[in-house]
Amino acid sequence: MAALVERLYDNTRAFHDQIAARPGFSCLCRPDANILCFRYGDNSALQDQIRQKLVLEGDCYITRATIHNKSYLRLSVMNPATDATHIEALCQRIETLAQQLGS
Repeated sequence: MAALVERLYDNTRAFHDQIAARPGFSCLCRPDANILCFRYGDNSALQDQIRQKLVLEGDCYITRATIHNKSYLRLSVMNPATDATHIEALCQRIETLAQQLGS
């Protein structure tokens, strides 16, 4: 069980690096566990709209958090099979949705 937890934490830190390196994305902080808060752009309303669309599409489930009066997308990494290709697809979908929503 400890190895699984460590793997999830390591994956989340790797996903932080992957997301933070993409233009337009920012992360709240480097995660110490399996939860990662990030944003695309600076518009809090856009984060909420993106999340709503992602959830309705049903390909992923992502939550949100309000921190310092700003909305963040909140990713909880629970599946050890989640890898960089999944995060790449998620980021690409977020970029597309932001364009459609008029970021």
